[in-house]
Amino acid sequence: MSDAAQVDEELRAGIALWEAGQYVEAHEEFEQLWLVEVGPRRHFLRGLVHAAMGFHYVTMGDTVSARSKLRSAADLLDGFAGDYLGLDVDGLRAGIIAARATLEAAGDATPGDPVRLRIPRLVPASGGPGVTSLDADS
Repeated sequence: MSDAAQVDEELRAGIALWEAGQYVEAHEEFEQLWLVEVGPRRHFLRGLVHAAMGFHYVTMGDTVSARSKLRSAADLLDGFAGDYLGLDVDGLRAGIIAARATLEAAGDATPGDPVRLRIPRLVPASGGPGVTSLDADS
């Protein structure tokens, strides 16, 4: 992997939390970075903040809140290069779109209703598999 494709060092803690399925904690890590940033990087970090909360809501069975946060995350991440800050942004966006489609198909499922979808992984731009399965009622 070239230096240009290296994942931004400041993102690593949030990424590790995301990958561990700790979306609230990942949200908090990304939010701490977002609060002190300016320009495009701030906009991108806000997208990660919204995505992390969206997937947290998925794990809690709150499909209405999940759809809302994932919609705003997709809007915030739109237009960034596919390898921005060294992340597989294209894979993340595709995963958000797929998750939103699954949530839309589920309608207003109650928290006890299973919503099965694939949560995108936060991986380097040259990373491997970009999704993990999740059964939201587990």
